[in-house]
Amino acid sequence: ERELRILKSELVGDKKGNYNLDLGDTIYKARILQKDLTIVAKDKQSVFGDEIDLEYDCSGLLEGDSLTGGLEIDSRDVGTYIIQNKFSNPNYNIKYTSASCVIKPRDIKILAQNISKTYGDNDPYLNYLVENIVEREPLEGSLIRESGEKVGEYQISIGSLRNTNYNIVEFTPAKFVINKKEISLNIQIENKAYDGTKVATFNYYFSGIVGSDQIEYNATMEFESCDAGEDINVIVKNSYFLGEQLE
Repeated sequence: ERELRILKSELVGDKKGNYNLDLGDTIYKARILQKDLTIVAKDKQSVFGDEIDLEYDCSGLLEGDSLTGGLEIDSRDVGTYIIQNKFSNPNYNIKYTSASCVIKPRDIKILAQNISKTYGDNDPYLNYLVENIVEREPLEGSLIRESGEKVGEYQISIGSLRNTNYNIVEFTPAKFVINKKEISLNIQIENKAYDGTKVATFNYYFSGIVGSDQIEYNATMEFESCDAGEDINVIVKNSYFLGEQLE
């Protein structure tokens, strides 16, 4: 209820002069009822990541008045949502008709990047580029490559990359290359007592071998001279390597 005060009053009619109106300090009370206002939401379709402007028709709002709040949906992810009324104004009784908002997946294209490593090293991260992605919503998962650790080329495929807010319309694979690893061969020629021959014997070891890989080095070596002496040159003949990893 609201208080109503009479600020000015007067009698009318032919006999008004016969009366004196005395209202005193009487306070009257009455109600001011809310005015009906109608809001009808409109169905909306959008694509994930795009700006969503929820539209509506409104009737019954007096000139100069306004509403606070707005229309809302529960999520901006892909799906179908009921448009909810969050408008308010204490002077109005809002009669609301809801609608639906459909958010569709966003089309994207993924381009895998070529990458390489040296035999025996750990795999690097498999990079990719995405066209038309929303910055705040990255993909989940990762690319995958063909299995294998020998030197050669392997294909990079889409693997577990996904996000329900996207529709992957195109994927471009890439190459993963394993390059040969450089190793060092260290040879030590053994001294020997004069025996009238040029035959030389030797020991060797490799630097840079990966894990349990086995590589052998075979060669025939001869001194340039069979005579006793210092710092005699050694000639290497018929040298070759053996090992599965050399294939």
